[in-house]
Amino acid sequence: PNDRLRKLSPVTTNLAAPPNAWIRMEASIVTDKLNEEEAYALTSKVGEDIVAYLRTLTPTQIEGARGLQYLREDLNER
Repeated sequence: PNDRLRKLSPVTTNLAAPPNAWIRMEASIVTDKLNEEEAYALTSKVGEDIVAYLRTLTPTQIEGARGLQYLREDLNER
């Protein structure tokens, strides 16, 4: 069909605290019925939003299975 899996550029950024905490994330999104230009704009915006969101987190918030689940839920909402 018209569904397309779009791989986002890998994100590497620092977390909110401590200053030496970094995260690297790879993600994909499914775009449905978007033309190439719209899909490109959407993936760029989503990538920027992910970086901004990750910079608000601390390692404690995303550690363990529960932290990963919360991270997934938060990213899906975005």
